[in-house]
Amino acid sequence: GDVDRREHRPAGHVARLPDHPRAGPAGGAARSYAVDLRGHEDRQAASPATGVHRRLQAHRFGRVNRVEIDYCPRCRWLLRAAWYAQELLSSFDNELQEVALRPAASGVFAITLNGEVIADRKRDGGFPDIAALKRTVRDRVAPDRDMGHADRAKP
Repeated sequence: GDVDRREHRPAGHVARLPDHPRAGPAGGAARSYAVDLRGHEDRQAASPATGVHRRLQAHRFGRVNRVEIDYCPRCRWLLRAAWYAQELLSSFDNELQEVALRPAASGVFAITLNGEVIADRKRDGGFPDIAALKRTVRDRVAPDRDMGHADRAKP
């Protein structure tokens, strides 16, 4: 009946993302695809639609917004790719479930959202403006969301 499931979790319990294709075997060590739940139990009990819980549900039900940033390592664009990833994750922490940095061929810098190329350095003639990139992502994953200063046009 009324069993508090949190009592059965050992200290330092780590929830696995079982439906992810690279999550590894049950009990295996797939550090990149594990979420540490320490300290989140009370927030989840109070509001089941918060952070970690929402991400786990998105993986289980196939509603995953995934950004892939392909960058040229020989061009030393890893730091730029990581900065774009950080900006997107900071702005869309509840809407994006995955952001991947992927080394690519020489001269490539492209950003893909759910399989659609939304920015390409060669096609667009340069690196994307972060405000424009955030508007593009917002239009696809959270169209009703106000982006504040990023929504205002430059003079």
